Amino acid sequence: MASNAIPAVNIAPYIPEMWGLIVVAAAENNLEFVQHTDRRFEKELKYGDTLNVPNLTNFSGAQNVDTTGDLTLYDVIQTCTAIVVNYHYYQAVGLGDQEQIQDRPDFLKAALKKCGYDIALIQDLKVSALVNGLNKSEGTEGSALTADVLINCYEDMNANSVPDSDRVWIFDPKSITDLLKIDYFVRYDYVPEGVVSKGFQGRQIFGAPVYMTQHLNVINTSYHAATYMHKEALAIISQESPTIFNFRWPEKFTDVVGVKTLFGVKEMRDTWGIWIKTRN
Repeated sequence: MASNAIPAVNIAPYIPEMWGLIVVAAAENNLEFVQHTDRRFEKELKYGDTLNVPNLTNFSGAQNVDTTGDLTLYDVIQTCTAIVVNYHYYQAVGLGDQEQIQDRPDFLKAALKKCGYDIALIQDLKVSALVNGLNKSEGTEGSALTADVLINCYEDMNANSVPDSDRVWIFDPKSITDLLKIDYFVRYDYVPEGVVSKGFQGRQIFGAPVYMTQHLNVINTSYHAATYMHKEALAIISQESPTIFNFRWPEKFTDVVGVKTLFGVKEMRDTWGIWIKTRN
């Protein structure tokens, strides 16, 4: 005996909703500043909220030996640079009992990874915000990068006796596009491999590697602050390195897990870096 098909509305309660086994996470942008920033001072701050780093200026020059007179001793008042640990951040996620029973992918693990990324991002942003405070700037806001801008940056760093090692260039995506039009970045004459084979990854300008990030500090509402700098130009201290925490929130029937950190950043050598003004 024939019968009509069961209406969809009647069978819907018996069809389980399934979750995919692969969690599609949001794209994570490049973080470049912290890894190219001076971290030597972290181990020195065991307690307290400020680390004073002594500055030693150059001596005035060697003295002629004069056996008839007194010695001329180096006597210059030295200063300190204070790195204040004043940034305390966390990112956390909660997963209720119901979700833990019903979900199949390990969302908590995926979410914890995102928490760690958010903490790394805020550290990168705080370091990048120091760039426009550097002593020297090159380029023009709203204008594309040119070969002259790159050459001027290189000249400025050399004039300030900045060591060749540990220099880096950090640009935004549109500045990388500008670089593709400049011979110093793409020609075999200046770099060991062609841009076609490697893109911009691992590329160099005047011996320093080039990096791209989507998180340059924005100046005057519209323009990113790129940089050509030495590692010792800026410093970061993580008094509490990114640390995982977790606890049970009984009132909410929820397990909470997250990442927290306590850190400070400081411009240490303002002549060892260049603020590069960009077109966007």
